[in-house]
Amino acid sequence: MQRSAWQVGSVRPPTIEVTLMATQSENEIDGLRATRPCQSLVLAIQSIARKVGRTIHGDDLSAALGLSWSPVAVPDQEDVGTWPLYARDAFLPEAGRLFGLTIRDLHPPEAALGLRDAEEFEQHFDASYRPLIQRALEHDQPVLAWQGWPGRHELHWGIIRDACKDGIGFRGETTPGLGLTESRGATTLVRPPVQLYVVETVDLKEPDRNELFDQCMRQANTVLGNGLEDRFGVITGSGAYDYWLEHAKLLDEVGADQVERFAAHRRLAAATVSACESGLRYVQRCVGEAEVGNADHLKSLISGLRQVCETLSAPELQANDKDFSRRVSCQALSDAREATRSLFSVVQRIVDEL
Repeated sequence: MQRSAWQVGSVRPPTIEVTLMATQSENEIDGLRATRPCQSLVLAIQSIARKVGRTIHGDDLSAALGLSWSPVAVPDQEDVGTWPLYARDAFLPEAGRLFGLTIRDLHPPEAALGLRDAEEFEQHFDASYRPLIQRALEHDQPVLAWQGWPGRHELHWGIIRDACKDGIGFRGETTPGLGLTESRGATTLVRPPVQLYVVETVDLKEPDRNELFDQCMRQANTVLGNGLEDRFGVITGSGAYDYWLEHAKLLDEVGADQVERFAAHRRLAAATVSACESGLRYVQRCVGEAEVGNADHLKSLISGLRQVCETLSAPELQANDKDFSRRVSCQALSDAREATRSLFSVVQRIVDEL
């Protein structure tokens, strides 16, 4: 079921793949989803739920977090492959409440912009956030942390579980997955995290399906309407494709980093398709729940999400024909941008009727 991003002309169309995935167990789906670093926040929350013997449906949670509807572009990050790792927490406290979690941010997301490169950030962390983390841990409250983890987990979300003497003094887990109950041992934070949330209470429940749908549509409306720019410094909705296209037009430029640039675009495409497939599965579940949503609107949502998936999955990029790859990539992105605009129109109509 895994695929290498833009190498998707050789895989089954999303319509077939979604049908097959519907027959799999939740653990199998979670395992597949764990291969996507952009799902690290979802996986972290699911790990917290497992600690108390409960499960949270990954597609429901992704939709509630606003992760299932649009790519993310980060204008000041040249590596497009890292874009899907940003702004994962835009609706974290609101989404948590739907599932019985009380989640409190230690500082507003907009306050984190530019923190990592600020020379005084480590001192600020020691003075302001270290005592809050320690107090949370004393009360057995897990702390969700973004950035500060070592190596390939640098931009992932993880869970601070306890204090230690190494690194910056805290350790925890990052991206548990592939069916494992937890990650393979504790990971020590090597730098202060840029964003932190305390999970104050865990009283898990099944969300009301109508309430979940209404919130998902409001989050989708914000994301597709580029409503995260001020708080997170990212571009979402059809505008994200504008930035993506500008980078894609440079794919045939010869340079030492050419192979890396192609790989970054493949990662971004894989993350975008994976997110939309998750949204598609969520909406298909709503179709089976007669009282959730307007049937015609749900069909339009399915059509729009499917079109984005199929458009980004259609061209098979050939590693030995980079000019063809760039040309076909730009056309696919243009088509996906138009499909996303249509999807936004559908979501707007749904929100207007809520």
